[in-house]
Amino acid sequence: LKLGPKRGPVAAVVRVMDETLLGWIFLIGMMIWRMFLRCHCSQKLLHMCGPVAWMFQWYNLTFAGLVLLLVRTFWDIVKYDYVGFRFLSQDKIHDQIGKICDAKGLSDADCDKFREDLVIPPWLHTFSLVAPVCGLLGFFILSMRLSYFVQTNATAKRKVQQGEQAFPPNEDGTPEDKISTDGMPWKLADRMDWVVIILGTPLIFIVMAMRSLIRIWTVMTGTAFREGTAWEDMERLEIVPPATNRGWFRNG
Repeated sequence: LKLGPKRGPVAAVVRVMDETLLGWIFLIGMMIWRMFLRCHCSQKLLHMCGPVAWMFQWYNLTFAGLVLLLVRTFWDIVKYDYVGFRFLSQDKIHDQIGKICDAKGLSDADCDKFREDLVIPPWLHTFSLVAPVCGLLGFFILSMRLSYFVQTNATAKRKVQQGEQAFPPNEDGTPEDKISTDGMPWKLADRMDWVVIILGTPLIFIVMAMRSLIRIWTVMTGTAFREGTAWEDMERLEIVPPATNRGWFRNG
């Protein structure tokens, strides 16, 4: 099973796993793993593995999965839309839609009207091409911030374990925060755990938005078309929410 759809000049139908379903299975799996690691005994057992304990924390596994999907998504965009379609060149789109018109037996007038229905306004065309780069940049910036929080949590726990003060005291002399001395630096404090969840949610939105953009482009550029299948059916397979279809196709 392939992670995502492909596009190209040669018509080839590839059955792929429903990406939304795959994403939900992954996220639910990470939620269950997080609940399991909330248990003190499971974290204790994991930290007995030494330096590799951080690798199997729920936040690192979730991040790794999102990075894989992000890289695959951006690779598809660069290969097929930036390079293959020359940044969604109007000439390339014109030729591709022409193939659909020929397959449907449309007259020149009807074909022109069909092109008008699929035209992307210049301002939207520019914004949609820039959006993946902005998404990639936003993903990187937010990831660095989340990494800082996780490292701060681990460093503070190590200092407290060694009898040092993790943070400077407040102005009134009271401790900045109560840090657990459980000896498990990679186990997030309760408040930090929720901070990571809240700030990490946009990472999921960024990846899924980029995947959705690809599906929209396949319709607006005509690359969802393949010979032998009605255009309306291919359009519906790309746009209709995946819950209503078992899989979807893309020219490869």
